[in-house]
Amino acid sequence: MINPHTPAEPTPAVSRIAVGPLVALIGAVLLTFIFFWLKDDRAASCDNKIVVTQERLLDLPDASSIITSAATELCYAPTLVNKDRRRVVNLQRGSAYFEIAPDPTKPFLVNTLGDAIVEVKGTGFNVSSDPEQGIARVSVAHGLVVVHFDGQDFEVTPEHQLTLNVNTGKTRVETFDPDRVSWPFPRLSFKNAPLEEIARTLDNHFHATIIIKNDELKRCTLTAEFENEQVTLDNILHTLALALGKVHYERRGSVVIIHGKPERPAQ
Repeated sequence: MINPHTPAEPTPAVSRIAVGPLVALIGAVLLTFIFFWLKDDRAASCDNKIVVTQERLLDLPDASSIITSAATELCYAPTLVNKDRRRVVNLQRGSAYFEIAPDPTKPFLVNTLGDAIVEVKGTGFNVSSDPEQGIARVSVAHGLVVVHFDGQDFEVTPEHQLTLNVNTGKTRVETFDPDRVSWPFPRLSFKNAPLEEIARTLDNHFHATIIIKNDELKRCTLTAEFENEQVTLDNILHTLALALGKVHYERRGSVVIIHGKPERPAQ
Protein backbone atom coordinates (compact mmCIF):
# COMPACT_ATOMS: atom_id res chain seq x y z
CA MET A 1 0.00 0.00 0.00
CA ILE A 2 1.32 3.42 -0.84
CA ASN A 3 1.85 5.80 2.04
CA PRO A 4 0.91 9.12 0.38
CA HIS A 5 2.79 11.15 2.97
CA THR A 6 6.15 9.44 2.44
CA PRO A 7 8.09 10.02 -0.81
CA ALA A 8 8.88 6.72 -2.44
CA GLU A 9 11.18 5.90 -5.33
CA PRO A 10 11.17 3.01 -5.70
CA THR A 11 7.99 2.26 -3.75
CA PRO A 12 8.18 -0.96 -1.72
CA ALA A 13 5.70 -3.78 -2.07
CA VAL A 14 2.72 -4.02 0.23
CA SER A 15 4.01 -4.91 3.70
CA ARG A 16 3.54 -8.50 4.84
CA ILE A 17 4.14 -10.15 8.23
CA ALA A 18 6.44 -13.16 8.16
CA VAL A 19 4.65 -16.05 9.86
CA GLY A 20 6.70 -18.98 8.66
CA PRO A 21 8.10 -20.31 5.38
CA LEU A 22 4.98 -22.27 4.43
CA VAL A 23 2.60 -19.33 4.90
CA ALA A 24 5.01 -17.04 3.08
CA LEU A 25 5.16 -19.47 0.17
CA ILE A 26 1.36 -19.73 0.03
CA GLY A 27 1.10 -15.94 0.04
CA ALA A 28 3.61 -15.60 -2.79
CA VAL A 29 1.82 -18.23 -4.89
CA LEU A 30 -1.54 -16.53 -4.27
CA LEU A 31 -0.21 -13.12 -5.26
CA THR A 32 1.30 -14.59 -8.42
CA PHE A 33 -2.02 -16.32 -9.25
CA ILE A 34 -3.97 -13.08 -8.82
CA PHE A 35 -1.51 -11.16 -10.99
CA PHE A 36 -1.63 -13.64 -13.87
CA TRP A 37 -5.41 -14.10 -13.44
CA LEU A 38 -5.79 -10.38 -14.05
CA LYS A 39 -3.12 -10.43 -16.75
CA ASP A 40 -5.31 -12.76 -18.82
CA ASP A 41 -7.59 -9.77 -19.38
CA ARG A 42 -4.84 -7.90 -21.20
CA ALA A 43 -5.40 -7.93 -24.96
CA ALA A 44 -2.38 -8.43 -27.18
CA SER A 45 -4.18 -6.52 -29.93
CA CYS A 46 -7.37 -4.58 -30.50
CA ASP A 47 -8.83 -6.98 -33.06
CA ASN A 48 -12.63 -7.26 -32.88
CA LYS A 49 -12.79 -4.38 -30.40
CA ILE A 50 -14.01 -0.79 -30.47
CA VAL A 51 -10.93 1.35 -31.12
CA VAL A 52 -10.73 5.06 -30.20
CA THR A 53 -7.88 7.15 -31.59
CA GLN A 54 -9.00 10.74 -31.05
CA GLU A 55 -10.38 13.27 -28.58
CA ARG A 56 -13.84 12.04 -27.67
CA LEU A 57 -16.34 11.44 -24.86
CA LEU A 58 -17.50 7.83 -24.60
CA ASP A 59 -20.58 6.57 -22.78
CA LEU A 60 -19.93 2.90 -22.03
CA PRO A 61 -22.66 0.22 -21.91
CA ASP A 62 -22.42 0.07 -18.08
CA ALA A 63 -23.13 3.84 -17.64
CA SER A 64 -19.44 4.59 -17.08
CA SER A 65 -17.81 7.27 -19.21
CA ILE A 66 -14.35 7.97 -20.64
CA ILE A 67 -12.96 11.27 -21.91
CA THR A 68 -9.98 10.80 -24.22
CA SER A 69 -7.48 13.49 -25.18
CA ALA A 70 -6.08 13.92 -28.68
CA ALA A 71 -3.67 11.23 -29.94
CA THR A 72 -5.05 8.71 -27.44
CA GLU A 73 -5.43 5.06 -28.44
CA LEU A 74 -7.64 2.73 -26.44
CA CYS A 75 -9.94 -0.18 -27.14
CA TYR A 76 -12.57 -2.33 -25.46
CA ALA A 77 -15.00 -5.07 -26.41
CA PRO A 78 -18.42 -3.93 -27.71
CA THR A 79 -20.10 -5.44 -24.65
CA LEU A 80 -17.25 -4.17 -22.40
CA VAL A 81 -17.64 -7.29 -20.22
CA ASN A 82 -15.37 -10.25 -20.98
CA LYS A 83 -15.97 -13.98 -20.47
CA ASP A 84 -14.84 -13.71 -16.84
CA ARG A 85 -17.42 -10.96 -16.13
CA ARG A 86 -14.80 -8.25 -15.85
CA ARG A 87 -15.07 -4.86 -17.58
CA VAL A 88 -11.79 -4.27 -19.42
CA VAL A 89 -10.33 -1.28 -21.30
CA ASN A 90 -6.89 -1.37 -22.93
CA LEU A 91 -5.06 1.98 -23.10
CA GLN A 92 -2.24 1.81 -25.65
CA ARG A 93 -1.06 5.41 -25.44
CA GLY A 94 -2.23 8.92 -24.62
CA SER A 95 -4.44 10.14 -21.77
CA ALA A 96 -7.98 9.29 -20.69
CA TYR A 97 -10.18 10.35 -17.78
CA PHE A 98 -12.50 7.65 -16.37
CA GLU A 99 -15.75 8.00 -14.40
CA ILE A 100 -16.65 4.44 -13.47
CA ALA A 101 -20.08 3.18 -12.41
CA PRO A 102 -19.63 0.87 -9.39
CA ASP A 103 -20.57 -2.77 -9.91
CA PRO A 104 -19.08 -5.23 -7.37
CA THR A 105 -20.07 -8.17 -9.58
CA LYS A 106 -18.04 -6.88 -12.56
CA PRO A 107 -14.64 -5.39 -11.64
CA PHE A 108 -13.37 -2.63 -13.95
CA LEU A 109 -9.77 -2.94 -15.18
CA VAL A 110 -7.61 -0.58 -17.25
CA ASN A 111 -4.56 -2.25 -18.83
CA THR A 112 -1.63 -0.13 -20.01
CA LEU A 113 1.98 -0.54 -21.20
CA GLY A 114 1.53 -4.31 -21.22
CA ASP A 115 2.65 -4.51 -17.58
CA ALA A 116 0.33 -2.40 -15.42
CA ILE A 117 -3.28 -3.12 -14.46
CA VAL A 118 -5.45 -0.45 -12.80
CA GLU A 119 -8.26 -2.07 -10.80
CA VAL A 120 -11.09 0.37 -10.13
CA LYS A 121 -13.21 0.53 -7.00
CA GLY A 122 -15.76 3.04 -8.39
CA THR A 123 -14.05 6.35 -8.86
CA GLY A 124 -12.87 9.22 -11.06
CA PHE A 125 -9.28 9.04 -12.23
CA ASN A 126 -6.92 9.76 -15.11
CA VAL A 127 -4.46 7.37 -16.77
CA SER A 128 -1.72 8.56 -19.11
CA SER A 129 0.56 6.19 -21.02
CA ASP A 130 3.79 6.83 -22.93
CA PRO A 131 4.97 3.50 -24.43
CA GLU A 132 8.09 5.07 -25.99
CA GLN A 133 9.35 6.16 -22.56
CA GLY A 134 7.76 3.20 -20.75
CA ILE A 135 6.05 5.55 -18.28
CA ALA A 136 2.45 5.58 -17.03
CA ARG A 137 0.72 7.84 -14.51
CA VAL A 138 -2.44 7.13 -12.56
CA SER A 139 -4.03 10.22 -10.96
CA VAL A 140 -7.06 9.84 -8.69
CA ALA A 141 -9.57 12.69 -8.36
CA HIS A 142 -11.96 10.82 -6.07
CA GLY A 143 -12.49 7.24 -4.94
CA LEU A 144 -9.80 4.58 -4.93
CA VAL A 145 -7.82 2.47 -7.40
CA VAL A 146 -5.37 -0.39 -6.92
CA VAL A 147 -2.51 -0.61 -9.42
CA HIS A 148 -1.02 -4.07 -10.00
CA PHE A 149 2.55 -3.67 -11.29
CA ASP A 150 5.69 -5.77 -11.17
CA GLY A 151 4.20 -8.24 -8.67
CA GLN A 152 3.16 -5.46 -6.27
CA ASP A 153 -0.15 -3.80 -5.37
CA PHE A 154 -0.36 -0.03 -4.89
CA GLU A 155 -3.42 1.74 -3.46
CA VAL A 156 -3.82 5.24 -4.88
CA THR A 157 -6.12 7.53 -2.91
CA PRO A 158 -7.74 10.88 -3.86
CA GLU A 159 -5.43 13.76 -4.80
CA HIS A 160 -2.49 11.39 -5.28
CA GLN A 161 -0.67 10.34 -8.42
CA LEU A 162 1.37 7.19 -9.02
CA THR A 163 4.08 7.27 -11.69
CA LEU A 164 5.62 3.98 -12.80
CA ASN A 165 8.41 3.10 -15.20
CA VAL A 166 8.20 -0.35 -16.80
CA ASN A 167 11.81 -0.14 -17.98
CA THR A 168 13.35 0.42 -14.53
CA GLY A 169 10.57 -0.94 -12.29
CA LYS A 170 10.68 2.29 -10.28
CA THR A 171 7.54 3.98 -8.90
CA ARG A 172 6.85 7.36 -7.37
CA VAL A 173 3.85 8.83 -5.56
CA GLU A 174 3.08 12.52 -5.13
CA THR A 175 0.15 14.78 -4.29
CA PHE A 176 -1.62 17.05 -6.75
CA ASP A 177 -4.64 19.36 -6.89
CA PRO A 178 -7.33 17.88 -9.19
CA ASP A 179 -8.82 21.35 -9.76
CA ARG A 180 -5.52 22.54 -11.25
CA VAL A 181 -5.00 19.62 -13.61
CA SER A 182 -5.88 20.18 -17.26
CA TRP A 183 -7.59 16.90 -18.02
CA PRO A 184 -9.49 16.51 -21.30
CA PHE A 185 -12.83 17.69 -19.91
CA PRO A 186 -15.34 18.75 -22.59
CA ARG A 187 -17.99 21.44 -22.36
CA LEU A 188 -21.42 21.66 -23.98
CA SER A 189 -23.44 24.87 -23.98
CA PHE A 190 -26.91 25.62 -25.38
CA LYS A 191 -28.56 29.06 -25.50
CA ASN A 192 -32.25 29.22 -26.47
CA ALA A 193 -31.65 26.17 -28.63
CA PRO A 194 -34.58 24.08 -29.91
CA LEU A 195 -34.62 20.52 -28.56
CA GLU A 196 -34.29 19.23 -32.11
CA GLU A 197 -31.00 21.12 -32.48
CA ILE A 198 -29.78 19.90 -29.08
CA ALA A 199 -30.59 16.34 -30.13
CA ARG A 200 -28.43 16.70 -33.26
CA THR A 201 -25.53 17.96 -31.14
CA LEU A 202 -25.89 15.03 -28.74
CA ASP A 203 -26.13 12.63 -31.69
CA ASN A 204 -22.75 13.82 -32.97
CA HIS A 205 -21.06 14.15 -29.58
CA PHE A 206 -22.07 10.79 -28.12
CA HIS A 207 -22.53 8.87 -31.39
CA ALA A 208 -26.14 8.23 -30.38
CA THR A 209 -29.49 8.21 -32.17
CA ILE A 210 -32.04 10.48 -30.47
CA ILE A 211 -35.67 10.30 -31.57
CA ILE A 212 -38.16 13.02 -30.50
CA LYS A 213 -41.72 11.71 -30.68
CA ASN A 214 -43.65 14.90 -31.47
CA ASP A 215 -43.13 18.23 -33.21
CA GLU A 216 -44.07 20.33 -30.18
CA LEU A 217 -41.17 18.84 -28.25
CA LYS A 218 -38.79 19.46 -31.14
CA ARG A 219 -39.57 23.22 -31.04
CA CYS A 220 -39.08 23.65 -27.27
CA THR A 221 -36.09 25.87 -26.56
CA LEU A 222 -33.64 25.45 -23.70
CA THR A 223 -30.62 27.20 -22.23
CA ALA A 224 -28.16 24.98 -20.40
CA GLU A 225 -24.45 24.49 -19.84
CA PHE A 226 -22.61 21.30 -18.96
CA GLU A 227 -18.93 20.89 -18.18
CA ASN A 228 -16.44 18.48 -16.66
CA GLU A 229 -18.02 15.31 -15.25
CA GLN A 230 -21.53 16.69 -16.02
CA VAL A 231 -20.99 15.94 -19.70
CA THR A 232 -22.51 12.47 -19.92
CA LEU A 233 -25.47 11.54 -22.09
CA ASP A 234 -27.64 10.32 -19.21
CA ASN A 235 -26.98 13.43 -17.11
CA ILE A 236 -27.82 15.79 -19.98
CA LEU A 237 -31.00 13.89 -20.90
CA HIS A 238 -32.12 13.82 -17.26
CA THR A 239 -31.52 17.57 -16.91
CA LEU A 240 -33.41 18.38 -20.13
CA ALA A 241 -36.39 16.22 -19.09
CA LEU A 242 -36.59 17.98 -15.71
CA ALA A 243 -36.38 21.40 -17.35
CA LEU A 244 -39.25 20.66 -19.74
CA GLY A 245 -41.50 18.93 -17.20
CA LYS A 246 -43.68 15.88 -17.91
CA VAL A 247 -41.14 14.79 -20.49
CA HIS A 248 -39.46 11.41 -20.30
CA TYR A 249 -36.79 9.56 -22.19
CA GLU A 250 -36.03 5.89 -22.74
CA ARG A 251 -32.52 4.77 -23.53
CA ARG A 252 -31.79 1.48 -25.25
CA GLY A 253 -28.04 1.40 -25.75
CA SER A 254 -27.15 4.20 -28.16
CA VAL A 255 -30.82 4.83 -29.12
CA VAL A 256 -32.78 7.39 -27.08
CA ILE A 257 -36.51 8.08 -27.40
CA ILE A 258 -37.86 11.34 -25.93
CA HIS A 259 -41.62 11.59 -25.42
CA GLY A 260 -44.24 13.38 -23.34
CA LYS A 261 -45.85 16.81 -23.30
CA PRO A 262 -43.82 19.83 -22.14
CA GLU A 263 -45.35 21.97 -19.36
CA ARG A 264 -44.41 25.19 -21.13
CA PRO A 265 -45.41 25.84 -24.77
CA ALA A 266 -42.86 25.72 -27.55
CA GLN A 267 -41.68 29.05 -28.95
